[in-house]
Amino acid sequence: MAVLIEAISVVVRERAIAEKMKGGLPLFLRERPNLTHCADGQLHRLGFMTPHEVHDYVNFLMENGLEFVRGGKCRDFVVVDMLNGPTMPCDWIEVSRSAFFRGMTEFKNREQKFTFAWLRPKGPDETPNLTLTAPEGWSPDLALHAHNFIPFSKDGQERN
Repeated sequence: MAVLIEAISVVVRERAIAEKMKGGLPLFLRERPNLTHCADGQLHRLGFMTPHEVHDYVNFLMENGLEFVRGGKCRDFVVVDMLNGPTMPCDWIEVSRSAFFRGMTEFKNREQKFTFAWLRPKGPDETPNLTLTAPEGWSPDLALHAHNFIPFSKDGQERN
């Protein structure tokens, strides 16, 4: 499966959350800072509008047991820009930006390019399932680049 990448996204390996994060998945889900979360069973993704928000969230993840970079490569999570891909080398993620919804006449923005990421297959015979996952209520016609988007915090208040 694959998770949506919009704006600046932090993508976390589910296995790392379960095995290394203090409080595990319950803490991870409870402390989501916004409503942009989506997951595909292997990866969890949260989106952010500013580098400052990403920095704060990266610090939260590291303070709770996850490792960001070692040996020049991302370990438990990676920061991914929707236009430029991973911001650091990461050998466990694949990222693609293309017109995933081309031909789906129910969407006005079906010809637009969107970015998705998935866990890289372990071997040459393994084919990824590219069923796309996105935050609840998201569609290509409601995408960040389709409208004047204002992100909301968990309490529903507009962010500055």
